[in-house]
Amino acid sequence: MPVRRAGNVRAPTPVRIGSQPTLNAVTPTGAGSRKGACVPDHVPGRPHRSAGERPYRYGVAGLAHHLPHGVTAVAVTDERPVLVWHCAGPWLAISSGAYGGGLGVRSWVLNATVPPGYDRPDPAEHIQEVATRLGLAGAGTGLLTAVDVRHVVSATSHGVTVQVTTGVSQPVWAAGPDVAAVGCQPGTINVVGWSPVRLSDAALVNAVATVAEAKAQALGEAGVDGTGTCTDATVLLCPADGTAEPYGGPRSRIGSLLARTVHQAVSAGLRVPDPTIWPEPTTGRSFR
Repeated sequence: MPVRRAGNVRAPTPVRIGSQPTLNAVTPTGAGSRKGACVPDHVPGRPHRSAGERPYRYGVAGLAHHLPHGVTAVAVTDERPVLVWHCAGPWLAISSGAYGGGLGVRSWVLNATVPPGYDRPDPAEHIQEVATRLGLAGAGTGLLTAVDVRHVVSATSHGVTVQVTTGVSQPVWAAGPDVAAVGCQPGTINVVGWSPVRLSDAALVNAVATVAEAKAQALGEAGVDGTGTCTDATVLLCPADGTAEPYGGPRSRIGSLLARTVHQAVSAGLRVPDPTIWPEPTTGRSFR
């Protein structure tokens, strides 16, 4: 995939990850890693990082540090930046994306920046146009956001990985009154997450709820006046074969790790002063 320029910001070339992170709490499908002890309980209000966790990383430079084996990520800068995840093989995905949403096998994911006043009535067609321009083939799923996606935050815990772009310029309460009358403006918290082991269909549905709960917790702790935005989207992927984990809730083996990483990544993303702009090149920085 060619590298494009936008102003003086140069996107990184694709990076293939040569090995999967060591897993202490879970064993990836087909791997010989030993199964470890149960996931330690998290003490509310206290920062937590166990031995299998890594610092969350800010910016596109952090993408390569947190992806499972066989997945590449690249930021493409053209008129607007796009994050692209490309899988060497098929992954089972659940997606609420405007394009490729639902449950099924996917081979790529994209998260594209749109203008703050974005009002195209055909977001699925727009994403298809972006995918075609980037040469993405096969089944995939795509997300849109007014956030400059180069503000992505990556986090991992025991092989469960999330990469999140966080925009809350238009927060809403999920059960707030007259939301439809106000209208939805693109701001958007987009979550792309990876499980190292197969999840059952029911567990994937449950895991989407876990993402929403962890996101709402991070927003509440940060004092955001809402539980999210009306355009938030989630994509979760797992191996398409292997013995399936039956649960994805916040106290399940995978769900607890997913909740923690989403909470970390959203909390870090909320510390970006204005995620809709990209003032200067960056090599990424760590939040600890």
